[in-house]
Amino acid sequence: MRCVGIAVLGVMLMSGVAPHLAHADVEPVGLPVPRRARRQDVVIDIPGERTTNNKLLLAGIGGAALIAGAIGTYFTLDWKSASDDVAASQPTGEAWTPRHVELVARADRSAGRAGIAYGIGGAFLLGAIVTYIATEPKSTRQIIPTRAPTVTPTQGGMMLGKMWSF
Repeated sequence: MRCVGIAVLGVMLMSGVAPHLAHADVEPVGLPVPRRARRQDVVIDIPGERTTNNKLLLAGIGGAALIAGAIGTYFTLDWKSASDDVAASQPTGEAWTPRHVELVARADRSAGRAGIAYGIGGAFLLGAIVTYIATEPKSTRQIIPTRAPTVTPTQGGMMLGKMWSF
């Protein structure tokens, strides 16, 4: 009786009467099975592109950061120049004059302005980075379904292929 049941099941599988039994979703141990074993679709990932306005916005914010950094560098060099004119590594014997007081005041002003310019430049740079991350365009995924394999008779044989459309 058992042999008859196995024979009937074999005939059903070979004839295609029970295709769900022939293609059972059983995963062999240790071997990965693709999710779509019967159909292999073409999957294309399309990265998003930034618009011209987005690029101009990022360039403008980055340019403002660059200009603020350049202004900070100018004031840093002015501070260094003024403080070097007043500083002495050893006693010089010179009297402290109003010119020296003016150089110290200029160095103090330039140091403060340099700090402000660097802070503004850093804020613009941080704003450019945040804007770059926040406005990143989304990538899209396009799935092109393939059709069943085609068999075309040719002279001297046949041609086997798959087709897709998009």
